[in-house]
Amino acid sequence: MAEALYRTYRPQFFRDVQGQVSIIRTLTQELIQNRIAHAYIFAGTRGTGKTSCARIFAKAINCHAREPLTGEPCGTCSSCLDITTGRSVDVIELDAATHTGVDTVREEIIENARVLPTRDSHKIFIIDEVHMLSTSSFNALLKSLEEPPAHVIYILATTELHKLPATVASRCQRFIFKPLAAEAMEEKLQKIVAAEHMEVEPSVLRRVIAASGGALRDAESLLGQLRAIGNGTITDVEADIVLPPTLLFESIALLGLLNQKNTNAAFAQIQDLFNRGTDLPLFMDALIKHAHEILVVTATKSLPPFLGIFSDEESMALAVAGKNFDASWIANAIEVFLAKKLLYKTIASPFVPLHLACVELTGTKPAPAPVAAPVTPAAPTVQPKPAAPVAAPTANSAVPPPVFEISATMQPSDEALLARVQSVWSTVTQTLAGRVPSMGIFLSATSVVGAAGEMVTLAVHFPMYRAKLLQPTVKGALDAELSAAVGAALITNIIIEELTTPTEGPVADALEMLGGKVVG
Repeated sequence: MAEALYRTYRPQFFRDVQGQVSIIRTLTQELIQNRIAHAYIFAGTRGTGKTSCARIFAKAINCHAREPLTGEPCGTCSSCLDITTGRSVDVIELDAATHTGVDTVREEIIENARVLPTRDSHKIFIIDEVHMLSTSSFNALLKSLEEPPAHVIYILATTELHKLPATVASRCQRFIFKPLAAEAMEEKLQKIVAAEHMEVEPSVLRRVIAASGGALRDAESLLGQLRAIGNGTITDVEADIVLPPTLLFESIALLGLLNQKNTNAAFAQIQDLFNRGTDLPLFMDALIKHAHEILVVTATKSLPPFLGIFSDEESMALAVAGKNFDASWIANAIEVFLAKKLLYKTIASPFVPLHLACVELTGTKPAPAPVAAPVTPAAPTVQPKPAAPVAAPTANSAVPPPVFEISATMQPSDEALLARVQSVWSTVTQTLAGRVPSMGIFLSATSVVGAAGEMVTLAVHFPMYRAKLLQPTVKGALDAELSAAVGAALITNIIIEELTTPTEGPVADALEMLGGKVVG
């Protein structure tokens, strides 16, 4: 059985660790100067290298032939080999998530610490997820941390530093491991791809990095899953099977409907998500996460690194959403979602908590499905700019609600902007059709008819085409690609234009080929 990629390519030396430059520099300097502390805390989000660095540090401390100028372990002495394979009797690893009791701490740590190392210079205890220890266990450990034997070193790893008692944290050197930057992760993944003789499309690697949330271990695990199902080149097709959906566009769409108080359409979208197999409690979590991202973008006018790593399409979607929502409304929505999320502990229905949140945020009761109004000119909308009402999908033809749709009507045009959009439209449609061929069918029958401010109005002739282009993933990609081509954040608004008998173009070609004619 092939070993998981994240195990195969786990760092074995300080030089292999990605993205934690300041931490590695400090640890190696302590080794070079022989000023090693008795206790350390390695804290940070999952998959950022805490446990790997703890093992490398332990190897360097006990190495019989450590590099004097770099602090690197040799990797070949008996101590290094035993630590690498997990056989060292002088380096004890303990998972606090499964050993939380005080008896374990007394037997595995305190009593063991009194015994001198068997072969190496120090006895080192690596306690993973240390925040999971019970209060009595921390109290028992505290005495040993206060007055440790000279031969004992503690390395405490945790993803939740705030849960450690202050008395414990104050007796340790702290190192905070940051989520990895996309560039550092891509460098490591490219090395793995080359070593494994894999062929991976660049867009897939970017999606893997975005899905990992800055955790290299998660990225390596996802890459391993893609390798398992891939046959030669790994494309976006395989990525769609493995990569978890972010539900970003779906979340923004629902928030837009709630902001415009369209309860009925919001209920319809939730039903459509359920029909597509979406776990609604997990969607509630996604709503909270993405609403927080929009709140930060709205309040700061930026996308800070602490929010995670996003694809170009997601970054553009958040940037546009940040302009379309009011920060106080988003903050209130987060509070409502958090309160209703607690109901999942007591209610079996996946719908009830979400429906209650929708009704509370809209302040209305669900209304009968609205009838689509005819397209008529309308004045520009005023900030904030929530999505416009859309007829709710029927049971036989559920269509995801639109993303960033401001109005279903034409707006007064800025001729200069309209000319810029029309000049790049052909390139945009060709690029998108190259990614997803089916999009080319709909985009080839779509024309740019207006542009003003941040809104570009596109016209189609059939409701089915409009519904396709309003699907969250399709519209998100369209908005992002068009914005990138023009060099400004733009939102597409899609209207239905009355069809006249065409004399040329794809519709005319189809009519001629099929011997059809325009009716109605």
